[in-house]
Amino acid sequence: MEWIAIFLGVLIALAVYTQVISRFNDATDKINKARIITDAEEQKEKEQEGTGSTEPVEGLKPRFCPLCKSELKKHDSIYAEFYDAEPRPKVIIHGCRYCYMPSGQKTNFDIDKTKKGVENA
Repeated sequence: MEWIAIFLGVLIALAVYTQVISRFNDATDKINKARIITDAEEQKEKEQEGTGSTEPVEGLKPRFCPLCKSELKKHDSIYAEFYDAEPRPKVIIHGCRYCYMPSGQKTNFDIDKTKKGVENA
């Protein structure tokens, strides 16, 4: 008869323990989500102000312009045109924002001077 009381006591203790642990986990999940949202909002504000980090995103390789070899930032792009040609389609690469102007003129951009200026800053 005593074993029934012990068994019920253990079951009640186990139920209380699981409730406490699940509520603790829920609370930590809410805190972590709030931190993630806050960090994301701060990052967006920094990017809008122009003070965001310019470090490459982890897991992504740095990208370079195939013409002037300047490193492209996260939102930089390459200007190119796609042509249907025979025997296969062709892509004509005009350059990036550092070496190509949409008017068709090439800019006088010296990547070596720019790199030296960044290193000295």
